[in-house]
Amino acid sequence: MRPDGAVEFVNQRILDFFQKTTQELSDWAPLVHPEDRDAVLSQWGIALATGEPFDVMNRVRRADGEWRWFHSRGLPLRDESGQIIRWCNLLVDIDERKKAEEALRSSQRELSVIIETMPGLVWCARLPPPSIIRSEL
Repeated sequence: MRPDGAVEFVNQRILDFFQKTTQELSDWAPLVHPEDRDAVLSQWGIALATGEPFDVMNRVRRADGEWRWFHSRGLPLRDESGQIIRWCNLLVDIDERKKAEEALRSSQRELSVIIETMPGLVWCARLPPPSIIRSEL
């Protein structure tokens, strides 16, 4: 991106993911999930104003309409005098990780409900590492 944040170049993977041209991607905000858009635009505005790196996780809409989680990082590239000459943005698809994290949270909630509703006493113990068990034998 140029110093003002205008899209200058995107790689082929981005073009394939969104099924849009570089010019069409210059208006990227509508591709950000409505629930995430204000925060992303705010963070990007702060980065442009301060020259500080941009780092956010948000959902974007793929060409087929599916929303996928991405970790977006924007780093300013500076010339010798410290002026920003370009922004370099890295988008990493973290959708599978976010789904796994949500599945783990859901599983933990279900286990908690089961334990809390059992009509008996429940306790949990953590086994020592196998090396300690072997040394005591």
